Amino acid sequence: MEDLDRKREDAIERVRAKRDFRMHAAFFAVANVVFVIGWLLTGPASYFWPIWPFIGWGLGLSYHAWCVYAPERPIAEAEIRREMGKGA
Repeated sequence: MEDLDRKREDAIERVRAKRDFRMHAAFFAVANVVFVIGWLLTGPASYFWPIWPFIGWGLGLSYHAWCVYAPERPIAEAEIRREMGKGA
């Protein structure tokens, strides 16, 4: 029964992480549209300054996606032994 409870808790955690990511992506999209509209309303110069929030926030969003959706690799016994052999 404990194993089932643990699996349920893990599933709930993954669902929450996916919801959080979707909210993060939605805020990213809305905020960057606002940045572009602001750029357009202030008379778009040749310099497209909204690229900087796109890049910076986009990198953070990419890392968030990686953390949520990248498959978790199980730790192999050989890796554990190799790390134990390195000493303290």
